[in-house]
Amino acid sequence: MTNAYQDLCDYFAMDSKKCSFNEFFTDLKTFCTLFSTCLHENYLWRKEEEKNKRAQIPKQRAEPKPFFKPSKNFFLIQSYILNHFQTIRIRMWYQI
Repeated sequence: MTNAYQDLCDYFAMDSKKCSFNEFFTDLKTFCTLFSTCLHENYLWRKEEEKNKRAQIPKQRAEPKPFFKPSKNFFLIQSYILNHFQTIRIRMWYQI
């Protein structure tokens, strides 16, 4: 048993004289518990992320994408053109 413990200490680069048998395995058990907890949390996080992606796909398909996305300048230009045509119409009406 001590040979196996010595081999483990050599593998993990620990001094078997400074670290007791119980302390070593307590630390190893704590590490394994925390590692498995992290794996489970990562699994749940990925599962939730996939669920959110799947929920957004029907919304994206339902909303039609606009062919043309007007900017603020577009509305200013449009109002200028409409005003210009109205003044032309008024001038034409006076000329008749």
